[in-house]
Parts: sequence; structure tokens; C-alpha cells
Amino acid sequence: MKHTLKRATLFLVLVVALMTCSVQASAKVIYTGNLDVDTRIEKIIKKNTKPGMSKKQQLKACFVYLVQHMTYTHHKNGKTKVVITNKDRAAMKAKIKELKAEKGIKFSKKFRRDFISARTLRGTCKGQSAMMGMIANHLGYRAGYVTGVFYGSHKVVGHWWSYLIYKGKRYECDVNAASVRRYRKSGGLKYFMQPARGKWRRTHKPF
Repeated sequence: MKHTLKRATLFLVLVVALMTCSVQASAKVIYTGNLDVDTRIEKIIKKNTKPGMSKKQQLKACFVYLVQHMTYTHHKNGKTKVVITNKDRAAMKAKIKELKAEKGIKFSKKFRRDFISARTLRGTCKGQSAMMGMIANHLGYRAGYVTGVFYGSHKVVGHWWSYLIYKGKRYECDVNAASVRRYRKSGGLKYFMQPARGKWRRTHKPF
């Protein structure tokens, strides 16, 4: 009986430990490692969110912001739209130092070719997807690009959009498709966090 209880206790301790490790791993934020880019992404998040919002609500608010404020263009350079100060940079440095101490941060250069979009809020569908991905990473989601074909009502085009992992499942977002005129005012939420299957795959087919 004692041995059985000991085994049961050890099993429970192991399960709790594994769950704790899993939660800690999933809670890690992912930054770019570029101070100005990370500072700008944090500024966008702070500007569009409020205390008490869930992570998903924060992501949704930032998605709407990108839909309504990013400019689609092949010329990414331009006027600085997301202005940061040395005070903002210092605060970002302090936050990164704290996250490192807690082992709550990772770094990824996945979106490096679109870093400029964080300053100008300009870019193609690829740049728009990168912005969504960087914001999602900052909020603790694993996120990245998707490349494929978009089947619109009147045309079929090569396209970029973004994916993220939420509660172990894959969802996809399309800032570019949401920013067309008829959806822009409402935020185009029909293109936010859609399950990567079924109806969504009729219009968004990865290569």
C-alpha cells in the first residue's frame, strides 16, 4: 500500500512538473532581437490594448489596427509612422533584461526582411503578414508566414498571409484581404484567426 501511494505521489509530482514546464514554454514571447523593431511592435500593442484584455483580445485589436492603418505598396520605405524615443528604447531594454532573467523570451529573425514595415506601416501582403506575425510573437504566440494562392471573387493570385498557434491548433490571418475597401472600416474580422481548414482553404491554399 505504501509503495502504491508513493508511486501515485511521484506520478502526480511528475505530471504537475510537466504541466508547469509546458505552460512556461508556451508563455515565452518571441522578439526579433532588433531593439528599434521590438520597441515599435510593443508600442503598437500598447497603443491598441487595455489592461484586463486577454491575449486573444489584444491580438484582435492589433489586427484591426493593421487593417486600418497599413498601406499596401511595393515601396516599403517612407515616412516614419511609429515614432519611438530613447525613453521607449530604454524601457524595452529593461523589459528584455527582465524576460531573459525569467527565461521567458526567445529571439527570431524570421521577419527580418520586413523590419522596415514596423517603422513605416507600409508593405506588400508579405510585409502586412510580417507585422501580424511579429505582434503575435510579442504576445507569446508561435507565428509565421504562409505562402500560397488566394482565390478572390474575380481573380486568383500568389499571396502571403500569416499563421499562429493557439491552444495547440493552427489558425490563419490575412491582413491584406481584410484591408480591402468593403472590410476596412469593420476591421475585416472574417480574416482574423480562422481555422486552417474547411471553408478557409477554399480561398487560401498554401503551396
